Amino acid sequence: MEEKRTKFKEFLFREARTSKGNSQNRGITLIALVITIIILLILAGIAIATLGGENGLFARVKQGKEKYAISEAKEKIELEISNLQVEQQGKGEELKKEDLIKMNSDEIDVRDTANFPVEVICKNYKFEIDSNFQVTYIGETNETIITYTTQPEEYTNKDSVKVSVKITNPKGIKSILKPGETDKIIPQDRTTVGIDFFVTKNGHYILKVEDLDGNEVSKDIYIGIIDKLEPKTADMVIKNINNGFKITVNSEDADETEEYSKSGIEKYEYYIDNILKQTSTENMYTITGLNLGQQYSIYAVVYDKAGNKKQTETQNVVTKQVINFNNITASDSNTGIDEEGNLYTWGWNIFGALGDGTTNNSNRPIQIIVDSKFEFAFSNGQNSAAIDINGNLYTWGNNSYGELGYGTKESTSHLLPVKLNTSAKFEKVKFGTYSNLIALDDNGNIWTCGNNDNYNLGDGTTEEKLVLTQITNNVKYIEIQPATYGGYAIDEDMHLWVWGYGSYGTGKSAYFKTPTKIMEDTKFKKISANGDCALAIDENDKLWGWGYNYFGGLGNGTSESDEYQFSKISILPEKSFKEISCGVHVNFAIDSEGNLWGCGRNNYYQLLDGTVKDKNKYQIVMNGTKFKKVYTSIESVFAEDESGKIYVWGRNNYGQLGDGTWKDKSKEITPFN
Repeated sequence: MEEKRTKFKEFLFREARTSKGNSQNRGITLIALVITIIILLILAGIAIATLGGENGLFARVKQGKEKYAISEAKEKIELEISNLQVEQQGKGEELKKEDLIKMNSDEIDVRDTANFPVEVICKNYKFEIDSNFQVTYIGETNETIITYTTQPEEYTNKDSVKVSVKITNPKGIKSILKPGETDKIIPQDRTTVGIDFFVTKNGHYILKVEDLDGNEVSKDIYIGIIDKLEPKTADMVIKNINNGFKITVNSEDADETEEYSKSGIEKYEYYIDNILKQTSTENMYTITGLNLGQQYSIYAVVYDKAGNKKQTETQNVVTKQVINFNNITASDSNTGIDEEGNLYTWGWNIFGALGDGTTNNSNRPIQIIVDSKFEFAFSNGQNSAAIDINGNLYTWGNNSYGELGYGTKESTSHLLPVKLNTSAKFEKVKFGTYSNLIALDDNGNIWTCGNNDNYNLGDGTTEEKLVLTQITNNVKYIEIQPATYGGYAIDEDMHLWVWGYGSYGTGKSAYFKTPTKIMEDTKFKKISANGDCALAIDENDKLWGWGYNYFGGLGNGTSESDEYQFSKISILPEKSFKEISCGVHVNFAIDSEGNLWGCGRNNYYQLLDGTVKDKNKYQIVMNGTKFKKVYTSIESVFAEDESGKIYVWGRNNYGQLGDGTWKDKSKEITPFN
């Protein structure tokens, strides 16, 4: 017997829970719960008499149900008031008591709004709304309740609006007089009646209802949703930004009239060359990625909430001619930062190094939209990184060895920039040839991660690291540069340090497991390396080179196959230099007078001498033009003259020159205008 009772209890509780889970069947839930409790009480041997009476279980359940219904009705009124406040704020106006009659709900009956408190009825419960628009429960009511809805419910520019009215009175309804009519409707004493009528303009429509006791109620039905007036103004301001435009539309809706309401501005459509680019509730739209120096036809269309529209005047505008870059890296994939701190990429993208979410090559600079401004960026063709103005480090691209520092390694690429979760703040970051990252923080410490086969990371091991690992802390460094299997660094005293494996100008190739000071007889200001080749400028502005010399890249007059210069050599000792760029097979340097010198591989006219013959001695490139910056990869070159004009030339099969074409260039051009 006890087992049966237990199973029966479990069944009843399960049914009660199932009912409770459905918010639309709360009444059923209460009934099921009451039945459950009664049966359990009977099974427990409790007298049924305790269920009745004023304080009995039935009375308490009824009271609870009543409180819930009152609370639900109050919430409905409060929600409608909140919606009205939002609507008025959208039009720049405050909510007034007269606005309360706009609550056209099939459950809410708003009474006279001449004075506070305003009386409102919802579901046979009476409430008052005070001057602070707070809702207070007054009590139950059994009088005539009149509610209405409209079709459409929202603002409209249609010619007419259908008004559907619901009238209830528990005593019965004697007569109804529609707005503007003289003949009454006789509903034959029914307690609930529904009627419809149509209006063609906004205003107050008075409906009169008489109950069987002779009591008459007048209902002021206010219709304020008809708006057939287009917005008053729609003016557009366009600001030229790099790669695009910032469009701002200043608009105002038409003022309210006797016939039509002021619905307020709802949305904006932005058209470029007659193509819809964006639909938005915002009056500002920024578009980037457009061709530089090209004319575009732009206009916007402003809509109010009723669907009326007004178009701005069309403006023909031209994108910026030039992006002024403060920082560029040259490789098959390129990065650049403009003078406003915006980040751009272009070129080869098979590994996602452009960071635009695709693997599509781009022959134009693409602005990478990140919620930050940047100071430094770098790409080696497979991996890219950038540092924002707050020292945060972002990486993206290939991550086969964990070189992005995410704590993982994958065969697939990361196509968008990801900010690394680290407390360190960084100033410089670069990637080596064989999947290792090197970063310099604002305290002069070096951090590395990624491939470590040949002590590439300088942490004393050959174990790859999936997150950034600090490898120095006693020496303050000011410059970093990756090598083939490791890296270089210059400390604040201008000493040169190396780690990993390679030809470091020390007389032979060697392994350095951790950062080690070399060439202590010479102090260096700058270092540039690519593969096994390196250039450096010493404290006296003299140029030095060492390492791989195939194609004559070091400029010492030789170019033997597989030749390495194991000891450092002096290059053009009679000249002083201020900038260098090492591109493995072709190298460039700018002397103190601004002349650009180059030597080495010339298969894509890198040396601009009209031939494709390699040169094993330095010669002036673009004689007569004075330069301040040069960036080179193996076969493509960027050079910035003293006026800020950027020239590019060389190989362009991936669009790495950024000039909008895929054609190699054999003479200087200006890519960004």
